[in-house]
Order: sequence, then C-alpha cells, then structure tokens
Amino acid sequence: MASNQAPPAQQQAPAPLVQTSVIQNAVRQIVHEAGGASNSKGVSSRFLGPKLREKLQLPQFSLETSLRKCLEPLADLRIDQRFRQWFVVDAAAPVLPRPPRAPRAPRQQQQQQQQFAPQQYQQQQYAPQHFQQQQHYAPQQFQQQQQQQAPRPPKQPRQPREPQVPPLPHIAEAKLVELAITLPVQTAPAGNYVPLVRSGNMLFTSGQIAKNGDTVVHTGSVDDSKLDEAVHAARLCTLNCLSHLKSYLGSLDRVQQIVKVTVFVASAAGFAKQTQVGNGASDFLVQIFGERGRHARSAVGVASLPLNSMVEVEMIVSVRRGSGGAGAAASGAASSTSAAPPTNTSAAH
Repeated sequence: MASNQAPPAQQQAPAPLVQTSVIQNAVRQIVHEAGGASNSKGVSSRFLGPKLREKLQLPQFSLETSLRKCLEPLADLRIDQRFRQWFVVDAAAPVLPRPPRAPRAPRQQQQQQQQFAPQQYQQQQYAPQHFQQQQHYAPQQFQQQQQQQAPRPPKQPRQPREPQVPPLPHIAEAKLVELAITLPVQTAPAGNYVPLVRSGNMLFTSGQIAKNGDTVVHTGSVDDSKLDEAVHAARLCTLNCLSHLKSYLGSLDRVQQIVKVTVFVASAAGFAKQTQVGNGASDFLVQIFGERGRHARSAVGVASLPLNSMVEVEMIVSVRRGSGGAGAAASGAASSTSAAPPTNTSAAH
C-alpha cells in the first residue's frame, strides 16, 4: 500500500570542524600577504572570515572557540580594537596612535542664547500691562457708545435673490406695429379643451385653423392651384397662435424661443408640397421674432381638417421663468403646469 506521507526533508550536513592550529597558520599567511610588519593597519575582522574561507577552500567551517579567542594566545600577532571592529596585526608592526577627538564647540554662546531669551521676555513684561490698560479702557468706551446709540431693530431674514436675467430685446411688438398687423379676435373654444397650457417655462398651444373670428377663411383641400392660398392660410393660423400667446403673456416680447411648429395641410390626391405651405408659418415667425423665431418643424399632409380648414398650426414656445399673464395668475404661480382660461379665447376647431 503506497504511503501518502511526504518524504522527510534532507538535513543539511554540519559544517566541518577546523583545528585551531590550522586557523592560526591561515591567519598568519593572510596577515603576511597583507603587508606583515610594514602594515600597521592589519586585517579587519570584517574581511577575515571571507579570506579564511577562501584560504581553506571551505564554504563553511566551525571552530572550537571564537575566532578572536583562537588568535589571542599567539605571540607573533596582535589584536587591536578600533571603534566597533578589531584588527589582526603583526606584533612587530608599530601601534597606530588613536586619533584625537574633534574639539567641541564652546558652550558659552549656547548659554548666552539660553539666558538671553528670559531676559528679553522679562523686558517685554510691559506688554501684559499695556494689554490690561486697553482691556479696562475698551469696556468703558463700549458702555458709553451703547448709552448714546439707540436700540437696534431686530434683524429681518434675507430673501433669496432672483438671478438677474438680461431682458429680451423688444422686437416682436414693434415689428407687428411696423407691418401694421392686427391679431385676430379670440372666441370661446368649440370643445372641451383650452387653447394654451404651460408646463415650467414651456407653452403648448392647441391647433389653430385659418379662422378670423367665427368665420373659416380658407377651406377645402390643397392642390397645386391653391398653393398660394394655403400659404396665406398657414400665416393666418400662426396669427391665431400668437394671439393666444399675447393674451397669456401680456406681450410677445416675453417669448424666449419658438421651439417647435407643426403644420397640418388638408392635401388633395397627389399633392406633395406641404413643406412650401409650412414656409408660410415659418417665414412669418422669423420675420416677427428674428433669430428667436427659428424653430424645428413638421409639415404633415392629411385627408381633412376640422371645419374643412385648409391648414392647422400648433406651436411649442419657451418663455423666461416668471413670465406670465392672466393664465398664470388664474391657475396660480406655485403650480408647475398651468392652463389659460377658456373664456375670451378663440378655438381652433
């Protein structure tokens, strides 16, 4: 049956024991090779071991006693102790004199420096007295000032400052006056909806058709022969959207950006120029608002629209926070989403 036990580790052979006489002869040869009687320094104990192993050709060896005790009985060799090492020297070599210690720095300067600090501190004892005089003087002066001054009113809590936003350029209202454009009259919605809803700083308008008051001006499907009429219809729908925005904001100059415009075109079979119809709304917005009127857009062809209108337009507009009119006041400024009241407004459908 095979055993699972590991074989025992091989024990290292002990170092051979070298006789004292052999060591003494080897050390004599090492000292003689180093200079003998002419070398007063001798051989350091730090390098004596490696030289012995080299001379005896033994990687390791052991002695009956220590190496120093082995060499002390010899008359022809001398052991000199220097600092932390000892040296083996030929007995005939002259003894090296012990180097004198370096003189220490005089302590008088240190004592003077140590004695100067207390004297200097004693000379500066006037400072606490001067501080005490100021300490006695300050409360009296403070009490006199307190008696002369009137009681301070209680501090009021600071109100958070609103970030200062540079005002928008007033170009939209001035442009309407310059072009002699009058916004259409608003009437009540024809369904269960509101013409405009606010969420944060975004305003979403309902779809507005080509209607002036209660009359739909441009009706029917759009083909190539009615392209110019459809462009004017898109412009009229945009005017209806702006009319609701002004009713809510109080001024079109509060509009920060026209974000998105969607144009629905009642298209006849084979009509594919919905983008040209949408240009009627886009060009008009850029003319009124400038760079703030540039927007994203979708132009969609449909089979028919409410009340047989040619075009329907809806818009998404961003305004500065804090901007609002009757719609914001009616729904409350604390609400994140507000809708304009349905009264005194016109309907798209």
